[in-house]
Amino acid sequence: MKTLAWLEERLGLEPVLKLVEKKTVPIHRHSIWYYLGGMTLFLFVTQVVTGILLLLYYRPSSDGAYESVQFIMGQVSFGWLVRSIHSWSANLMIGTLFIHMFSVFLTKAYRPPRELTWISGAVLLFLALTFGFSGYLLPWNKVSFFATRVGTQIAGVVPGIGTFLLRFLRGGDDVTGATLTRFYGFHVAILPAITALFLGVHVWLVQKQGMSLPLGEDESQVKTMKFVPNFLLRDAMGWLLALGLLAALSALFPWELGRRPIPSLRLRPASNRNGTSCFCFRRSNTSLLEWRLSMATCWEFWSWAREPLCGFSFPSWTVKPRAERRAPCLPPSVGSSSFTSWE
Repeated sequence: MKTLAWLEERLGLEPVLKLVEKKTVPIHRHSIWYYLGGMTLFLFVTQVVTGILLLLYYRPSSDGAYESVQFIMGQVSFGWLVRSIHSWSANLMIGTLFIHMFSVFLTKAYRPPRELTWISGAVLLFLALTFGFSGYLLPWNKVSFFATRVGTQIAGVVPGIGTFLLRFLRGGDDVTGATLTRFYGFHVAILPAITALFLGVHVWLVQKQGMSLPLGEDESQVKTMKFVPNFLLRDAMGWLLALGLLAALSALFPWELGRRPIPSLRLRPASNRNGTSCFCFRRSNTSLLEWRLSMATCWEFWSWAREPLCGFSFPSWTVKPRAERRAPCLPPSVGSSSFTSWE
């Protein structure tokens, strides 16, 4: 109690404590969707912790990146497990993030006064995808090398600023060690700082405005439970299950490193019968398996980038009367595949 009194005197925590004590969570048939936000936050924190551990041994250079990841997996105690947890949590976070976005959209939780909560969440979705794209190159293996080359080439065809974007992302005309260093800076410094800002705003807005009720639910008839400790303990139980799932996936399906990149193996754009562009290898002695893996990666990046980066539409903030409402039109997803860091 003396510690709390000491902190209260210097920080003025009484308004925060009152907000936590006052906050309640509605109980209805759609209450399960309330847990997705906390689950996404837990997976993000897991990536932060495991990412910091990986940074202790990682060397962001074309000469040392592959060997450092190899050293993490083969020589560092439980290094393979930490890297696998980092990669699997990245995939699961993207999945929960998309489910969270669609649950908010379908329950129309973006209604006033929660417009800024929706917008900040949309920015966080874009930042999560950018995290995946920047972290994909860091192991510096063959698949990530050519996938980054194709992904940055797609950015290079943007009208007007394509050349600038291409050179900005690559740090030159091709994917080299400068690209790796640049993506490393994005992944561990710039993106975390921006994400921390928007995440703080998003969490503060959720705590301030409370949980939104779906349409058709009468606020006076809906039961509630305390956020602390009832809802928080249930949220923690979900985090514990997610941690167990991560450990099981990492132990049973550890993330592989792959082969070293071969920069001399270059891709050139070509056209198929439909007139659309595809990418072909210049070297003819590439194995069929390597060709299929690289083509699959190219297709994943094409699937992700063929729609605008902010392709999902912001829904109308006004709610029409029930008789005038149309069936909700789902916004086009930003991407159909997730990218995993530190592969």
